[in-house]
Amino acid sequence: MPFRLFSARFTAALLCAGLAAAVAVGPAQAQFTALWSAAEVQRGQRTNLFAHWEGQRALGAVVVELPPQWRLAGAAALRRGHGRIEMDVQRFREGSNAYLVRPPTLLDGAVEIVLQAEVAGSIGASHWAVVPVLRAERDGRGRFAVRQGLREERPVRLVEPVRARDNLVLAFQGSGAPWRLRRSALPDLGARAAFTVEFWMRTTDLDEVLLSAWDGREHVAYPLEIVVDPAGRLRYFRGQPGRHESMASTRPVADGQWHHVAVTHDGNAGWTRLFLDGDAADSLYSPVPPLIVHRTALALGARLPARSDGATPARPYTGLIDELRLWPFARTPADLRRTMRQPLDAPRGAVVLSFEEPPPRAIVEATAPRTDRVASDLAFYRPVHDVQAVLQGAVVVLSWRSEDPHTRAFAVERSTDGRTFEPVGEVAAAEPVPGEPGTYRFQDPGVADEVVFYRVRQRFESGAERLSGTIKLGLGRDAPQDVLLVGNFPNPFNPQTTITYEVRKTQRVRLSVWDLAGQLVTILADRVQPPGTYQVAFSGNDLPSGSYFVRLETPSGTQAHMMVLAK
Repeated sequence: MPFRLFSARFTAALLCAGLAAAVAVGPAQAQFTALWSAAEVQRGQRTNLFAHWEGQRALGAVVVELPPQWRLAGAAALRRGHGRIEMDVQRFREGSNAYLVRPPTLLDGAVEIVLQAEVAGSIGASHWAVVPVLRAERDGRGRFAVRQGLREERPVRLVEPVRARDNLVLAFQGSGAPWRLRRSALPDLGARAAFTVEFWMRTTDLDEVLLSAWDGREHVAYPLEIVVDPAGRLRYFRGQPGRHESMASTRPVADGQWHHVAVTHDGNAGWTRLFLDGDAADSLYSPVPPLIVHRTALALGARLPARSDGATPARPYTGLIDELRLWPFARTPADLRRTMRQPLDAPRGAVVLSFEEPPPRAIVEATAPRTDRVASDLAFYRPVHDVQAVLQGAVVVLSWRSEDPHTRAFAVERSTDGRTFEPVGEVAAAEPVPGEPGTYRFQDPGVADEVVFYRVRQRFESGAERLSGTIKLGLGRDAPQDVLLVGNFPNPFNPQTTITYEVRKTQRVRLSVWDLAGQLVTILADRVQPPGTYQVAFSGNDLPSGSYFVRLETPSGTQAHMMVLAK
């Protein structure tokens, strides 16, 4: 897609990461030093592949190898001082999915190459690769050769398209007009304030404005602008007349995948930080923050309209945005990661736009044409809550609530010290307590300690996991002194094992076996027994492989021991 650079500030910023690396490394031979792409792409979507070329040898062309049935729809190069250079694309060799990508002239120095691909083919792991075409050395006729020794590749996995779910997001079609958020409803975004701006984004287009408090006039100071730059990277700016400060992600974001973006700023500490997908990407430090005051509305999807001529042109955003949050303080990295995929209500002084409903007029003073709220595959998780544990007889009964529709299962974990946890069972999300939708219970019979800790690991359909808080349960009993559960041998066993226990005074003894779901498997003994050492055979012939608990109950207490059946 053709585009224009935003302003002179990009001339210095564009490719700065790659050029800095070239100076530091000083390679004698030209080479591809980095390749970027999404780890997983959905069949039927469009994605961008990115390659960085640097060194002393000029690049004559590139051979691009794609997975079977993918199609290279376009290619461009970005070089300092030259803007975007469109490249010719043609098939390289019959019988292979390789393309020859040629610029109109030789490309010398550091070059960013952007490859636009349309995804098709079989589900599974694959790779894409780039091979440089260089002028042949010691060849007076100026011929070029494919340099297979400089070939670089990157893995990629093709997955089934994810169906749209019930989460609504804001879709921009590049109308040029932004959504405008009222200044009076927003936290102060000035350079001497404290704030956090975070949101989710998804796009494959380049050189576009996502969020801005600027109208593009060079003599006007502005506190914040977030863009996708011409090389597909995320970039933050703040500026005063004649001076723009910036931060950038080290990897591109215009790859067709969902990315979480956050900027935190603490004017007192002097730090501004950029986060991408929960990880620190870049930072700025100003011991004395510049005097940049936040006076304007905040534009979403484009720049603010200029009040007069002379504004630097900028492309509006074409992509998706969701869960825009503005906080009146600098959030910690841990808090950002913890709540990235968790829907939140707006606390006092903050603004949260989830786009599930039409925007409130108290916050949004103007919406834009060619924008719509559409269903998306971006999943937000509703965490487990109301986790409780009670002792009923000799069994700990754990209960919790969850209304998340994308949860697959809940794994119950137990600890004796509150630090090291091990799984003791699992409950399927499709099996709530009968008659109590959203409520789940688990019985743990294998508890012998005076104090235990529990937590619930929530497992989602996407493969993601989230832990509940930890609860502590005091069992209020002393370990019995007049009976001892020695254990079983062999352990693991298949299919026979022998359980040994000692009775030190005459009393009633109940010996039973339980599975990890808290279900009784069998009772091996339930009678009054005189002092002595007892051995009881147990067979797992009719049981599946897995872990089981043997419980020894007497009037003075309960002991438990884990056995492993390994068929």
